[in-house]
Amino acid sequence: MNNSPLKKPFLLTGVLTAITLVIRLVQQFALIDHSTGFYKATALGSIGEIAFNLILLVCAVLIVLSVRRQANNFSDQPKQFSREFFVGLMLMGFTAELSYLFTFLNEFRGLLRGHGLYLPSALPAVIFVFGGVLLLYQGLLGISGKQESIDLASAAILSLWGAAALVCTYLSHTVVYHVSDNMLHILAVAAMAFFLTNCLKYMMGAELAICGRRAVHYALLTFYFGVTLFLPRTLTILVHGGNEALGAPTFSELLFVIVSAAVAILAAYAICFAEKAEEAAEEAVEVVEEVQE
Repeated sequence: MNNSPLKKPFLLTGVLTAITLVIRLVQQFALIDHSTGFYKATALGSIGEIAFNLILLVCAVLIVLSVRRQANNFSDQPKQFSREFFVGLMLMGFTAELSYLFTFLNEFRGLLRGHGLYLPSALPAVIFVFGGVLLLYQGLLGISGKQESIDLASAAILSLWGAAALVCTYLSHTVVYHVSDNMLHILAVAAMAFFLTNCLKYMMGAELAICGRRAVHYALLTFYFGVTLFLPRTLTILVHGGNEALGAPTFSELLFVIVSAAVAILAAYAICFAEKAEEAAEEAVEVVEEVQE
C-alpha cells in the first residue's frame, strides 16, 4: 500500500483515532465515581458531551473528505476480488458463529421444551448463524481458488447481517447508561451496515466508482467509531469492575465490532488495490509486445 492513493486517508484515520482515544479515555475516567465505580450523574447536554460529539463529527468529516480527495480514480470495471476479501468473509462467518451460536442453541432448546421464542433474540441468532455458515463456505471457495468473485446470495447476506446488527443494537441498547457510549455503539454498527450496502452495490456492478469510494468511507468510519467506543470502555471495566451502570460490552458485541472493523479494512484494501499487481503485469506484457513488434 506504499504507493496507493489511500495511504494518506488510512494514516489520517489512525492519527485521528489515537487522538480521540486519548480524549475519550480522559473523559471516561473523569465521569467515573472512583469510590463506587459507577458513572456520576451528568446532564445529557453537558459541555463535555457536546464537545466530544463535536470532535467525533469533525474527525468523521475529515476522514470522508480525505478519502474523497485522494481516491478519485476508482476503476469502473467489475472487480475480481483478492484473497484478502475472502479471508475477510471467513472472519465474518467465524465471528457470526462465535457471537450467536450459544443464543441460537438456547432458543432451539427452549423451543424443544415447549417454551416460546423470544423474537428479538431468536431472529438475529438465526440470521447470524446461517449467514455465518454461508460466509465461511464462500470464503473457503475463494481461498481455494474455486471461486474468483462473490455471488448475489452471499452479497445479500452481508447487507442483511449489517441491517440485523443495527436493529439488534437498538433493541439491546434501550437504556442509556452514558450518551456517548450508546451513540458510539450505534454509529459503529450503522457505519458497518452502510459499508456492507455499498460493498454489495459495488460487487453487483451498480455505480462502481462512487460505491467503491463510499465503501472506503464507511470502512474507515467503522474502525474509528468502533475502536473509540470499545477500548476506553473496556479499560474502564477492567479497572473498576463490571458494574451494570457502566454499560459493559458483551463478548459478542466486542468481537463483532472489532472483527467487523478488520473485515471492513481488508475489504476496502481488496476493492481499491487488488488489481494493482495485475494491471502492472498487463502493462509489462504490453510493453514487451510493443518492443517485439
